[in-house]
Amino acid sequence: MKPLQQRQGGMLGKLMIAVVGVSPAIAFSDNQDHAIRERVSAGLNIAGAAQTLVNDNMHKASSDFSRGWTSQGLKRLNPVVDTIRIDPASGVITVSYSELANGVSVTLTPSADGAGLVAGQVPLEDISWRCSVDNASNEKYVPEFCRM
Repeated sequence: MKPLQQRQGGMLGKLMIAVVGVSPAIAFSDNQDHAIRERVSAGLNIAGAAQTLVNDNMHKASSDFSRGWTSQGLKRLNPVVDTIRIDPASGVITVSYSELANGVSVTLTPSADGAGLVAGQVPLEDISWRCSVDNASNEKYVPEFCRM
């Protein structure tokens, strides 16, 4: 074999080793992101109970949208969710996650008749929910409907 052919073969071999070495790192990163997305989605499923409670309290013209909500036992349902809080005056739900879910925080904001909810008043229209994430760098961890 000529020296030039040996050098070219060596370059190709080094390139192949580099590609093979980087591929698992990329795959690991993607798997980790996917696992965090699943954890965040599971927490949002639990937050669905809080959304139902806000809706019920609104239809009862309650002065406290969080009436009946407790976070006790939350860690047993999902150890990745730190807290799920309901703002008593606005019905806004905040889901905060542990570091196992990259510390993501998701906000679910209710509105009816094109405006925010008012405690003690029953709106004429159904509630719609807007989901948002705490910062753009965490968008890859939340479902599509929560992205900015």
